[in-house]
Amino acid sequence: MTSRMPRRFARLPVRRADAGWRVAVAATWRARLLGLAGLRALPDRVALLLPDCRSIHTFGMRFALDLVWLDAAGAVVRVDRDVRPRRVRWCRRARSVLEAPAGTGARLARAAGGEERSTASRAERARYSPGPARGRRRAARTASPTAAATASATSAQAVTTAAATTTNATAAAAARAAGANRASSSGSGR
Repeated sequence: MTSRMPRRFARLPVRRADAGWRVAVAATWRARLLGLAGLRALPDRVALLLPDCRSIHTFGMRFALDLVWLDAAGAVVRVDRDVRPRRVRWCRRARSVLEAPAGTGARLARAAGGEERSTASRAERARYSPGPARGRRRAARTASPTAAATASATSAQAVTTAAATTTNATAAAAARAAGANRASSSGSGR
């Protein structure tokens, strides 16, 4: 790889980071639109910063990227390694993202002044650490048949109790109404 910045970055502001990194800032809508799409490769120790950005896509890319997600203070939130072309990634906690060639994300994260906190891809995180809703569904699917039968019986019992309560209340109301009707009819005949 060459050490020259791509011509596309010529008009963009460039920040210098530790360890010789040059970071082009995509400050205009055009720079954000083009990003790294169509480039054959990035020079060594060159990255693109997309400020105010929580999601990116790699459509039109010709090489894989490492993504360094930063929070509002510029601290590293997460590093996604080896994101191939035609992918979409996002990080809810991030406020900006650094795009660098694959294999350089950890070095860039250290140069940005942070330690990488999570390097797993989104799919890996979803597979190994289910959220609260997925965890409940997964627990229900993997529960023993006895536990499922107990849960089913408990819910059936609750429905039966509710129906009986409703029936009893309805019967009591009907009896009161019938008693009131008898009292009014016997009183009118006198």
